[in-house]
Amino acid sequence: MKKRIFALALSLALFAGTLPALAEEIPAPVPGERTVFNLLATALAPVGGTLYVWGGGWNEADDGAGVEAVSIGISEEWREFYDSHGSDYNFDEYRYRIHSGLDCSGYVGWAVYNTFNTQSGGEGYVMPSTLMASNFAGRGWGTYTPRGEVKELRAGDIMSTNGHVYIGVGQCSDGSRVLLHASPPAVQLTGTANASGSMDSEGVRLANEYSARYWPEFHAKFPDHSRDYSYVTNFDQMSWDASVLSDPQGLRFMDAAGVLRVLFGETAPALDWEELPFTLTVNGTAMADGCRYPAMFYRDIVYCPLTAADRGFLGLSLEGTDGNFVLSRSQSTGVYAPEPGPAADTVGVPVAGLSFNGAPLTDGAYPAAIRDGVVYLPLTWNAVAALGWSMTFGPEGLSIVTG
Repeated sequence: MKKRIFALALSLALFAGTLPALAEEIPAPVPGERTVFNLLATALAPVGGTLYVWGGGWNEADDGAGVEAVSIGISEEWREFYDSHGSDYNFDEYRYRIHSGLDCSGYVGWAVYNTFNTQSGGEGYVMPSTLMASNFAGRGWGTYTPRGEVKELRAGDIMSTNGHVYIGVGQCSDGSRVLLHASPPAVQLTGTANASGSMDSEGVRLANEYSARYWPEFHAKFPDHSRDYSYVTNFDQMSWDASVLSDPQGLRFMDAAGVLRVLFGETAPALDWEELPFTLTVNGTAMADGCRYPAMFYRDIVYCPLTAADRGFLGLSLEGTDGNFVLSRSQSTGVYAPEPGPAADTVGVPVAGLSFNGAPLTDGAYPAAIRDGVVYLPLTWNAVAALGWSMTFGPEGLSIVTG
């Protein structure tokens, strides 16, 4: 705990005072803390106060990291340069003013350096943007996936293509993404078009919403936080190995909206669920609806309670802290013994994550939830498939077979 407090004090000393006057909810980076959360927190630090500068973050020879990209904290010159320009800023007029801002690879290199290190002056990670995903994977940091084979974006992913690189925040249900990058005119949070190519996407909405809420002056100066669908289809991917960047918050199991809520310390809205309108049968046994923890219904999805007795019947064990829970297989008791009593009157509060064998069982649309201390599992098709169960729906209701 003392180490964490010291690191947080160090980060506040290095990052505060040079940042714009932002809402206090923006997470403080902790230099050297190798987590996905801290990579994103670090990448957020220059947002709202750092302009895009071609060559920014590179050295004078233009062949590697410059002094800013291997320095802990925000450069005061970035903020001064930002403050000296208005909404008509044209990066073409300031190419190679390398100390005044950041370009895309300078920004990613700086963010990675500050996540990995506690002192300035070490080895830098700035290189041509095209190479970043493959280079980082080649260092043993994670898994490389070439464009065309990328299935989805996970929090912290390094995404690179010819001439650009960005840090992924998360995927949205409509196929759009939220990301962090240095792109004209500035370092920013951005959303992409959806799978139909429309800018009326969840990703753009989230980027605009969070930019307006946390960086209002910046948003008023530069209101466009959108990019086209090529940001989804035309980038190679490097996904971090958990031994290099851990993920205690479970961000890589969440969609973009969930990641942003956790990053900014926001409380997810409670689930407005209702009583199950049909019977849930598990392995031929009807789950009781007149007990303290009955199955619930939310947006056409059944939520199954995971009390100790329910887990024994289902052949599952549950572990977790800080809202991140992990299910594993256990020997089924074969006995269904619901807790008697009136139903708990508390609403379902979403939890950060629920997984099984490393696979997420939830998403932003259907998060796992806690009701009166009991975790509830959303029985989506993806969750049922990940657990190796089968699910059918017929005239008598929903039937689950776990074996």
